[in-house]
Amino acid sequence: MSRSSAASEADLLIAAKSTWIPAIRREHALAKGVVAMGRRVTFVERPSDIRAIRPGNLRDFAVGLCAQRKSTDMGPHLAVQARNVLLPAHRGKMAEYLDGQGLARALRAESPDAALVVTTPWQWAAGRVAGQRRRVADFGDDWSTLIPRAAASVRRWHEMIAAEADEVIVASPGLMDSFPGRSPRLIRNATDDGLIESPTTAPPRQNRMVYVGTLSERFDAPLLARVLDALPEWQLDLWGPCQYAGHGDQPGPELRDLLARGHDRVKWHGPAPRKDLARILDTGDVLVLPNRPSATAGQDSMKAYDYSARGRPLVSTELPELAVRPPLLAERSDVDGWVDALVAASVELDDEAVTAERSTVRRDWASRNTWSTRVPEWWATVNGVAVPS
Repeated sequence: MSRSSAASEADLLIAAKSTWIPAIRREHALAKGVVAMGRRVTFVERPSDIRAIRPGNLRDFAVGLCAQRKSTDMGPHLAVQARNVLLPAHRGKMAEYLDGQGLARALRAESPDAALVVTTPWQWAAGRVAGQRRRVADFGDDWSTLIPRAAASVRRWHEMIAAEADEVIVASPGLMDSFPGRSPRLIRNATDDGLIESPTTAPPRQNRMVYVGTLSERFDAPLLARVLDALPEWQLDLWGPCQYAGHGDQPGPELRDLLARGHDRVKWHGPAPRKDLARILDTGDVLVLPNRPSATAGQDSMKAYDYSARGRPLVSTELPELAVRPPLLAERSDVDGWVDALVAASVELDDEAVTAERSTVRRDWASRNTWSTRVPEWWATVNGVAVPS
């Protein structure tokens, strides 16, 4: 294992699993939190690949294969590094090698004093160019379940990380046993303080469900289609980017079927700007989390924290065994259960006193789980110093 010296004053270099925009994920919240502490952060984006090629941008894409593009106008102390690859790293040995070479070039261009945090297993080998800087893995997903065909490679990467990392941080207890011989630090997800501080508005009373998050194979679109069939007076608003395998940033077949089946009752609005999240969540009577349980292993859903921060009723599919469960969560496994939970939520909203009481319970729980309480512990762990009391 690397034994580089602790660097409590180091800046931060994040090899991210996403682009900076939309800034909606764990690594965005952590980066913003470290910036708020007065430290400089370089956010190395997930690379664009051939799926990003559009008419007229082929030349720019080709240039990006050999050169990184760095933007420093995202705000004080924050820089965003973009790059291109031909194929995603998990698509095979050659793709992994080429992605690693590009990431290594990006890392070599950064300050050797910055602590490096990688957020996907396949980024780890490229981080070996980091020299004596601290190298930390921070994972919020079990990639062996998200990309089953790469499960063997994920196990190999995890073994490498367990042997070499200065620290391993995970967001969920479901990942604690994934790194042989290591005891990762558990630092769960959280919600933005702004979602707590922003006053809530009255529910619209329009039988409206709202979902905010990534739309992919994990999202159980067929379940919601059947729920809407059973509740013809209900509507559904979807906010978030699409990441369906082989479809770039466009809806996959299941989501296309849901949008068509729902007609004007289902609307996809695209990514939700984080600054507008409170307003968007408040347009719903019920906030929904319809994920396939088989694809949620190792997760700690940020949506559960964000939803609770707005005090609205929350209906979810079954969460992983060790997942955090907010108070008053309706956790249902089938269409009938969802229908009953939505109807019960509607009854709750008919009583203003009950609505106010339950909203307070949810928001009080969320207020104890904010990023402002998580980031100091995370940052201290990254730097190998005592966790602040």
